[in-house]
Amino acid sequence: MPMPGWRDALPQDYGLWIMLCLAVLLGGGGRGYALYNLAVQLGALLILAFSFPQVRAFFSVASWPLKSLVCLTIALPVIQLIPLPPALWSALPGRDLVMESFTLIGEEDRWFPISVAPSLTRLAAIGLIAPFTVLILSTRLDFGRRVLALQLFVGLGLVNVLIGATQLITNGATKFYSGGQSDDLFGSFANHNSSGFFLVVALCAVIELMHALRPKGVAKGWYIAISATLALSVTLSQSRSSMGLLIVPMILAITRLTPYLKIRSWNRQRVWIGAAAILLCLAGAAAMILQSGRVEQSFSRFDSLEDARPGIWEDSWASRKRFWPVGAGMGTFDEVFQLDESLENLRPQRAGRAHNDYLEIMVESGIIGPLMIVLWATYLIWVLRGSRNSRTDIRFGLLAIITCFALQSGVDYPMRSQALLCIAALAIGLLEATRRDEAKGNQIASVD
Repeated sequence: MPMPGWRDALPQDYGLWIMLCLAVLLGGGGRGYALYNLAVQLGALLILAFSFPQVRAFFSVASWPLKSLVCLTIALPVIQLIPLPPALWSALPGRDLVMESFTLIGEEDRWFPISVAPSLTRLAAIGLIAPFTVLILSTRLDFGRRVLALQLFVGLGLVNVLIGATQLITNGATKFYSGGQSDDLFGSFANHNSSGFFLVVALCAVIELMHALRPKGVAKGWYIAISATLALSVTLSQSRSSMGLLIVPMILAITRLTPYLKIRSWNRQRVWIGAAAILLCLAGAAAMILQSGRVEQSFSRFDSLEDARPGIWEDSWASRKRFWPVGAGMGTFDEVFQLDESLENLRPQRAGRAHNDYLEIMVESGIIGPLMIVLWATYLIWVLRGSRNSRTDIRFGLLAIITCFALQSGVDYPMRSQALLCIAALAIGLLEATRRDEAKGNQIASVD
């Protein structure tokens, strides 16, 4: 199967490559790093300006479920910013303190939106520009260029490993962002959970590339070495949730690569010799790292599973009840959570996030958020219907990436950074592109 190289990419593809690099290298800091996020968003706007034909093509060619979900997702924070008359917004759940504040300054007749903190909801809406750009540009890629997109993604994962390695060597002196433990691998992210998670989904991409490309000889050795490097780097991030998520790429590898690894008897000796050489190299590298105590330190974090998350979840559920079923507004969790944070769960630092995206979405959007999650899940199931076990069908690898997002969202907030949000958009865009290719193939087959 002939595969295009980087030189064969179309000019409009470069916008996607640039967008991914900007998002991963500058968008991993979250809301606290506005200038980095601004650079990503301005880059997205510039790329969109030069990609208007692709935007128009998306809304004319993409499946109606995807177009509808994109419009609904963008509309949610926008609708929350529409000013309402005082009789209407003051009657919404949880608005009593806002009304009391306006009464104290004599502005009880002021029009006000659904969001209790419009500036934060405005930031949440602006934060959708970058993933929207990635989604638009990735839905039009053919198989060869989808492979290039995944290869770039894996390359960015290796860049993060290199950045993280320098951080570990320099005891955290080269970190992009402040805070966190100096012996954790951060890469271009602000916290070790996001860094470890990014490397897990990059590992899923490597495994799916091996299924699609069937590398042989030296190339196969490189893919195996990259997989081992990414898996080892996940442990060096010391993120327990990310280490637990390694089960997803393990299952993907078993289901996708087992048929590929069937070896003819006459070639078995050479393969075993090569595998033994690779294992010896990996064992030597692991031994060097183990002597430094970093891997042992990573796994020792499982000795104590005490965590502040259960207390935060309990108070987040109380906050959800306060604003149900309308919600407080996208991006407002950190502001409204203080109202319901109980004394027994109080910590020296602010919680910042619910550490459970499902709870946080319910606090911010009420009943609409869970409905949107169900609709997105339904779309993903619809995309997978009739999928074939062929080399050009990479949907199972992309589904593994989205599964990682769904699982991690239960204990963290992977969808709250520009970098990871763009990766989720890339996976969905490539899924849609794969679906379109299969639909075209079925149409051609029916005509023949």
